Amino acid sequence: MIATPHTWIEISKSALEHNIKTYKKAIGNKTLGIVVKSNAYGHGLVEVGRICQDSEYADWLFTGTLSEALTLRRAGITKPLLVIYFIDADPVQALIHDIDVMVTDPQTLYELNALAIAHDKKFNIHIKVDSGMSRFGFLPQEVIDIIVLARGLRGIQVSGIYSHLAQAASADQTFNQEQETNFLKAIILLEEQNIQLQHIHLSNSAGSTALSNHKTNMVRIGLGIYGWWPSQSNKELAQAKFADFELKPVLTFKTRIFQIRSIADNSFVGYDRTYKTKGTTRIAVLPVGYFDGYDRRLSSKGILLVHGEYAPVIGIIAMTTTLVDITHIPQAQVGDEVVLMGNYEKITPTNLANVIGSFNAREIMTRLNPSIPRFIVA
Repeated sequence: MIATPHTWIEISKSALEHNIKTYKKAIGNKTLGIVVKSNAYGHGLVEVGRICQDSEYADWLFTGTLSEALTLRRAGITKPLLVIYFIDADPVQALIHDIDVMVTDPQTLYELNALAIAHDKKFNIHIKVDSGMSRFGFLPQEVIDIIVLARGLRGIQVSGIYSHLAQAASADQTFNQEQETNFLKAIILLEEQNIQLQHIHLSNSAGSTALSNHKTNMVRIGLGIYGWWPSQSNKELAQAKFADFELKPVLTFKTRIFQIRSIADNSFVGYDRTYKTKGTTRIAVLPVGYFDGYDRRLSSKGILLVHGEYAPVIGIIAMTTTLVDITHIPQAQVGDEVVLMGNYEKITPTNLANVIGSFNAREIMTRLNPSIPRFIVA
């Protein structure tokens, strides 16, 4: 059967808006930044960006790269943007399109300053502090010197300072609190020097509900904004702290049955003959595979939803094909809709991640191929 599209992703606008409003209510008067890096966690950079653009509660968007930020600007997104990782495109474009960038080392600072002076503009930068993750940034005791240096450069405007939590979703909040303390040391040093910055941010989705967020005025929400809890312990903590704090999953990954075949007993199915039928088996051939982001590790482990019933994946998931046993679903026909991932108990991103031993819902969602059509639905 020819169907267009044969595989697609639905993005619930109402669910995303609900989650944005929920976090905004929880953080009070702090600025809410939505993390849309990595194709908005697989949901679609432009699609999510446009919903955030129309939301009165979404204040900023945070991208992983400058190229992502430029994509949003080309799509008509006018809200403030911060690149929290890599400048992978011409930095001058950040000047032209009013995009803030992260700085984690003096060399980048000098290079940006020279470019800004050459174009008679200023880069708006956020200084990254290494509060304990040992990945990017300046140590707390280095912050004063680097900010004093930056404020003395004609092409630089220091707009913010921030850090990132290594274990925000952990049930044991000891290290998170240690990182918060380290970050606050830098903020206190700035206050003692009467240096005031417009944006101060530390917390991600889990940290926004777990930590005190003392002296910060902005939070960055990633996974939670897409409707998934960073951990069960974080869910319990958030719901104990904030009444009526509920998240609504935003994404549903779907395909259609391409072909149905009746396979004889004791027949091998798929590559490498890893699965053999036990009795006559009715198989649905799905036009989706690991190229699309349906993880190969779900081979003979994954399950799908057909006509409201779960059906097991059998055999090895191929590059563009998955086989499913639908013997117990006689009403299934070619062209029928199949749910691969979504807000259903056994096929949530979290559960699928657990099945393959990843235990990270972000990995499952961000691997969804960007070429798959995303549709905004109610």
